[in-house]
Amino acid sequence: MVKDTRLYDLLNIQPNVDINQIKKAYKLLALKYHPDKISCLNDKSEATLKFQDITKAYNILSNVEKRKFYDLYGEEIDNDHDNDHLTKCKPSTTTMYTTDLSLSYSNIFNLNPNTHNNNLKKGIDILHTIYCSLKDIYNGCDLKLSLLKKKICY
Repeated sequence: MVKDTRLYDLLNIQPNVDINQIKKAYKLLALKYHPDKISCLNDKSEATLKFQDITKAYNILSNVEKRKFYDLYGEEIDNDHDNDHLTKCKPSTTTMYTTDLSLSYSNIFNLNPNTHNNNLKKGIDILHTIYCSLKDIYNGCDLKLSLLKKKICY
């Protein structure tokens, strides 16, 4: 059911292998064709191209979604599939792009935890000594800690 086997052939594997065999094949070929391992200049340019192809094959085949997409459609549209926020669909001859609207709205309302607000300043760390036994550390326990604060901490 695989449309194109070129990437599998680059890694010298069958289309039905699991992720561990893909990783193993990639590591062997990456060590063999890595440009830093080649001393001759003529072979170095060929090795660089081969290494880039091997890395591209590994990046596609090691990702479950990209691998399914590649198995269904082949390599003809994998370049546009690298975008995480866009999903390319190919129902027949038309091409459709959809985007995740939650990414857009999370930026408007500052819901994205990866964005940093420069107006907020981190307060000093609060240190408090808690005494417990080794048994409590090993088994876990619930402790209550009461602290008084004079300012709002962010």
